[in-house]
Formats: sequence, structure tokens, C-alpha cells
Amino acid sequence: MGERLGGQGAEAGPGSAAEAAEAGEPGGTADGIVRFDRFRADPDAFPREAWRRCLFAQVRELAGGTPHPAAPPQGDEQLRSAIAQMLRRSRGIAARPEHVAVTGGSMQAIALLAQLLVAPGEAAAAETPAFTGVRRAIAAAGGRCIDAAVDAQGIVPADWDAKALFVTPARQFPTGAVLSLERRQALLRWAAEREAVIVEDDYDSEFRHRGKSLEPLKVLDRGERVVYVGGFTTTAAAARAHRLRGALPPRLAGPFARALALYEPRPVNLLEQRALAAFMQSGEYERHLRRMKRIYSRKFALLCCSWGQACCRPGSIGCRAMRGCMCSAGGGGQRHRLPASVPGAGCWGSASRRRNPRIRPEKASTTGFI
Repeated sequence: MGERLGGQGAEAGPGSAAEAAEAGEPGGTADGIVRFDRFRADPDAFPREAWRRCLFAQVRELAGGTPHPAAPPQGDEQLRSAIAQMLRRSRGIAARPEHVAVTGGSMQAIALLAQLLVAPGEAAAAETPAFTGVRRAIAAAGGRCIDAAVDAQGIVPADWDAKALFVTPARQFPTGAVLSLERRQALLRWAAEREAVIVEDDYDSEFRHRGKSLEPLKVLDRGERVVYVGGFTTTAAAARAHRLRGALPPRLAGPFARALALYEPRPVNLLEQRALAAFMQSGEYERHLRRMKRIYSRKFALLCCSWGQACCRPGSIGCRAMRGCMCSAGGGGQRHRLPASVPGAGCWGSASRRRNPRIRPEKASTTGFI
């Protein structure tokens, strides 16, 4: 999506993306266009030169003539060490390199976890609505999916008759709800009583534009019941570092590594793994994250301002919709819900999608994603 700065609704206030564009900073372009692509890092803001230095340094090292052993199935040790250090420092997770695994993407990790945790005929609980890949993975493992209700506070705890739960507590997908501490504790009690495993998909927690982020569910886990899943797609896509990191309970680390060896005997590119490890160890990755947070916060402020000015003229459909609108406060995709009571909401959604094909509706609702 592109938002043009100029004309009605262009004034976004101090520190806006408009000022960033005029200053030549990433997050805006010289012609005043600010992009709001979903779940994709702004390619113009990525430190390409720093990434190239790390990449070329690893090319020289790997091409130096000394044979290098193949990376283990769970990922290169240097990268797993860098990930473990980052998780300890930024997320408070007491991760060790031997309990970290690197996969080729989130779908691969979810599918492997479903194979390990869900036996044919058994049930696993998943949020509704949720990432559709979770249900496909459970079905592929021969399991049954129990729908777990979601409200404005995230997943609603219940006594599910299941051995696994797939959840997005930091920012529920797709609603954006942040799970409260009380509900997180309730999920952990359920897992302990049922001897179940919780798969925490922390896909988008790096970027939050207002309020304080709660610590991951994994930090509260004292019974080793939580598998923590995170990734680099939304933060380092320009480096093609489309890799997923996961912190596993010790009892699952070995089985997961063996499953990786079975399904992918040749792990993801060693050069890319080593370059990403060097990128993280140099501090460039964390500097990049801090910079992106500033850029995305400006974009978020601009989006809210433009939405209010362009759609909420007195008496308009947008004005009535905004009063009950659900707007998430973080991440790479924004969700706006038009209440069913708003007259003509369906027509408004259709017109918005004609203007921008990236606005996607949910089934049986007038919700779109930006």
C-alpha cells in the first residue's frame, strides 16, 4: 500500500514519515510516497553495506581452501549461539545454543512440531482465527484441531482435551490482541495439568508502537512446557535471511534435531547462516531493529492520522466506523474492524479493496489488513 503525502490529510505532525521523506531517511521516498506493505521489512531501510561486509567476509573464509564440515541439522553453531545471546538479552529467555534450532521458515517449524506433538487421532488446540498453516500442519500429522476462541484480549483459556496448543500471545494473528499476564498464567497451568506443550509463535514482537510489550510466555515457563518460535522474515528480509529461530525445551531439542535431519538432511545455506551470525554479533542487527522501530512508529502515527482525517469526516461511514474500530498497536500488519452496525460497511470495504488490493477481508466480516 502507498500513502501519498500531500493534499487533504497530509499533515502527520512532528517526526512523521513525511518529514522522514523530506529528509531522505528510509520510511519515505523523495516523491512523498510512504509504503505500508504487510509483513515485509522496508527494503530501503536495511543496512545493505553492513550486510554485504558480513557476507563477503564469510565468502572469503569459506573459500579459503580449508574444508568446512557441514552444518548440523539444527543449524550452524555460530548462528545458534548468536540467537541464544540475543534471546537472553532482548527477550529474557534463558536459551542455550544446544536448545536453539534454525529452520527454513515458520511453516517448516510448525509442521515438524505438529509431527512430534500430535499423534494420529489426537487433538491439538489452535486459535480461531489464526494462521491457516497451523491447521494444515495438524491435519497433515493426522490430528484433530480444536478451535480456541479469541476475543479482544487474545485467546480465551479453556480446559482443552489436547496435548498441544498453538498460540500467538505477543500479538494475536490476525486480531493483534496482546494476551494478558493472567491468561498467560492460565495457559501454563493448563499445560502442566494436561502435560501438554504450548507452541508460542512470536512472529512479530520486535515492532510495537505504543504500550509496553509483555515478556514472552516462554519466560514464565518453569515446567519446560513452551516451545518459543521466532523469525527474521519481518526484520531482515532484504538480506534474504528468511530463517526461523526457536528455543526448545531440553526434552524436545533432540527429537526436533532428528526430525530436521530426516526431513532436511542438507540444512539451509551455511554461507547465509554464518553471515547472519556475524551480522548479529557485530551489533548491526540490533542497531537495525532500533532504527526500524523509529521508522515504523512514524508510519503508524501517519496511518492513524490519515485514517482519521480521510475517513472520519462528520457523518461519514468512516466516522461512525472509527468509534468502534479495532486498530492494533504493533507489527507489520494493521487490522481495522468496521462494526457490523455501521450502515454500508460492506460497500466501504469493497471500495477500499478496489483502491488497494492489499486490503484483505476476513470471511464473514468486513475486516481488512493493511
